Amino acid sequence: MEHNLFSENMIKFYEMFREDAGSARECALKLEKAIPLIADDLQLGKYVISLFAPPSLYDGTGTTVEHVLYTYEEGHEVAFERYEYATGEHGRVVISAYPRKGCTWSDDEKSVLSTVSLNVFFLCGRARLIDMMKKTTITDNATGIDNVIGFMKYASEVSYKIGLEKYNGIRFNIKNFSVLNKSFSKIKSAEILRAYCNNVKNFIGNNGIVARLGGDNFVCLVKKEFLDYFLNFIIDVPIKVDPLGKVINVGARVGVCNIEHSDNIGMVMEYLDVVIGIAKYEGKDIVFFEREMIEKVNKEKVIIASFPQALSNGEFHVYFQPKVDTKDNTLCGCEALVRWIRDGK
Repeated sequence: MEHNLFSENMIKFYEMFREDAGSARECALKLEKAIPLIADDLQLGKYVISLFAPPSLYDGTGTTVEHVLYTYEEGHEVAFERYEYATGEHGRVVISAYPRKGCTWSDDEKSVLSTVSLNVFFLCGRARLIDMMKKTTITDNATGIDNVIGFMKYASEVSYKIGLEKYNGIRFNIKNFSVLNKSFSKIKSAEILRAYCNNVKNFIGNNGIVARLGGDNFVCLVKKEFLDYFLNFIIDVPIKVDPLGKVINVGARVGVCNIEHSDNIGMVMEYLDVVIGIAKYEGKDIVFFEREMIEKVNKEKVIIASFPQALSNGEFHVYFQPKVDTKDNTLCGCEALVRWIRDGK
């Protein structure tokens, strides 16, 4: 084995990483091309890297993955060198290096291999850190589900690949969210919210996405064939609140938009904002968006916007309607009725 860590082949190996790998996957693909450059010097028969990461806010199920970076076609020994490294997320990376068949490494050779493996760990760790940093930009820190940036990214990808019209847009709010917060401690309420979001995310699975807009406000895209299942689920989501199995049911108020081919995600978000507002105003569990709702809401906005000018112009007139006590027929008060008179109407 060539013991020089700065041999020509080693330099070629590190040159491949002059530019950062943009992701853990890209790093693994680079290593598949880079390891063969030094395999002969190291007398490598097989080189495997494994990652074991526990569940976290940004990786709800945790990660267990094994990647074979190199295999010598003429075989390798059964015995191997094992290098284990701790990660900042309380996980570990294990690198297993097997010598080629008939080869036995000396202590010096093992030292070189250990240094190379440490550098491989650093390269993979940096790539995974880049992945995690990207994940933080699209993840809601309180719940672990997507935030609005992640939602818009997903919607853009769907629109480009298969079309938004294959999905329904959904806005929903947790019913009596303030009561939930008052019924439990701040820490427990946060746990319940995370459990609720995790349940919704797992239920949707590959059928769409759920994202938190803030507070108790959420937005979804779900495949149209999955809509009925989702609506039946979301109006009454069971959440376990203690180890003894106590369960509370968390309800929701829901607005649904049937996305058409001509709709873009900006329009869908506007429609959902309108329909969830109507659902809350009318006190209904589920309201389906209709195109006429936009015209009605826009008309109301125009009226509200004209209030200041109407007040300035003295267009509001107060009329007093007397109230009479029927016991003695005396005036006991009045009701004030305000009429808005504009252009004689």
